[in-house]
Amino acid sequence: MALSVTITPNNPSLFAREIIRFTATPSGGTPDSYQWNVDGSNVSGANQSTYILDNNVIGTRTIKCYAIIVDPEEIAMSETETVTAYSEYPFISTIKTNLDTIRKAVE
Repeated sequence: MALSVTITPNNPSLFAREIIRFTATPSGGTPDSYQWNVDGSNVSGANQSTYILDNNVIGTRTIKCYAIIVDPEEIAMSETETVTAYSEYPFISTIKTNLDTIRKAVE
C-alpha cells in the first residue's frame, strides 16, 4: 500500500488569537518525518505530525503536509486544507455599527 497522509484542522474557521492546530494522519507506512507547507512555502522546523499555525495570523491560509519515508524513498502529499482566521468576532462589528448609528441620531 502506498503512503498517504490526511491533515485535519481543529477548526477551519477561527478568530485571531485562537489556536489553529493541524494533525497529519498517515496510512500505508510510518513516516520518518513530515514537512508542513503554508501558502506555498515550507515552514522551517515544522517536521512533526502536528503543526500549530501562528495564532496572530489574520486571513485565509492554505496548508499542506508532506509525509516522508526515507527508506524506501517515498513522499506523500496531503490534500490542501484552507483555514480562515477572522480579525474579530462578528458581533463586535454589529455593536460598532449600532453605536455609530446611535451617535449619528443624537448629533
